[in-house]
Formats: sequence, C-alpha cells, structure tokens
Amino acid sequence: MRIIGDIHGRRDLYARALAGAKESVQIGDFGMGFIPEEDLATWPGGPGHKFFRGNHDDPALCRAHPAHLESGPYGNLFVVGGGWSIDREYRTPGVTWWPDEELPPRSCGI
Repeated sequence: MRIIGDIHGRRDLYARALAGAKESVQIGDFGMGFIPEEDLATWPGGPGHKFFRGNHDDPALCRAHPAHLESGPYGNLFVVGGGWSIDREYRTPGVTWWPDEELPPRSCGI
C-alpha cells in the first residue's frame, strides 16, 4: 500500500508516485476542482487507488467520485477529510475554495 500526500492536481507527480503500486491512498489536496473534468474519470489511477479529500478539493466532486473515501473510522484510524483554508481570503468561493471544505463537528461525534 502506498500513501501519497498533497499533489494539488499535478498528474505527472501523481503518476510517478503511483509507479509500481497496486494499491494507494492519496491523503488530501488531490486537486478535485482544479483537474479538467475530462480527466476526472481516470483519476486516481484505477482499481485499488483511493483518496480522501483535502481542503483544496471540491467536496461535491469528491463525494461523486467512485474512488473517494468518506471521513470516518478505518480500522484503528479515524480520518477527517477537508480542513480550514488559512488562505481563503485570496481564493474564489466555489472555484478555488469551498464553503463546506470543513467536516461539520456533529458529523464526527464532536
């Protein structure tokens, strides 16, 4: 299993990171919303490759993608996708920043 960090839509870097991996999990800032729509169907690289969304991912696009993993418990881990963007004042709502980028506290039992 390969675990990959933020790629921010850089398909070239992601392909290099996936080289030889049969399974992977990409943790946050995949690039959903920045990746051209025609490329979304082929991401994240086929069966065995999944991702959690980050704060720089469009939550709606992520939820609609078959490789997306929802926030929640996974064995001994509890994963929360998304987060607060410290740079949101420089971003465009609905284009490079999403108002629902953070997981609501009630959804994870807080």
